[in-house]
Amino acid sequence: MSGAPSFQTERRRFRRSELGMPVTAVRPHANENDPRRIVGLHVLNLSRGGLRAVTCEALDKQEEVVLFLPPLGTQMGRDATGQVVRCIARSDHYELGIAFRDPLPDGDDAVGGVD
Repeated sequence: MSGAPSFQTERRRFRRSELGMPVTAVRPHANENDPRRIVGLHVLNLSRGGLRAVTCEALDKQEEVVLFLPPLGTQMGRDATGQVVRCIARSDHYELGIAFRDPLPDGDDAVGGVD
């Protein structure tokens, strides 16, 4: 039997859409004058439940961030609050996994109309 996870054991609840877009993240609990308060991310994939991105700055695991998602397709831009679930140092960047506090709405064009 293969060691690959079966459909029933897959931990993701929502289908991911491959993207390549810049997103601004804000650390809401940081001082307004802190230069680390605003973080630029490059989103690699997005689902209703979260995203995978890269950045030049490390974020703490379980850190809360507010993401400013730009308009995509027919959808307006939106803010989404999330929590860092993974921050892995690579040679010249960090790879992040961020889980949204609340899933994005059903049928959102920004995530490929997932259900």
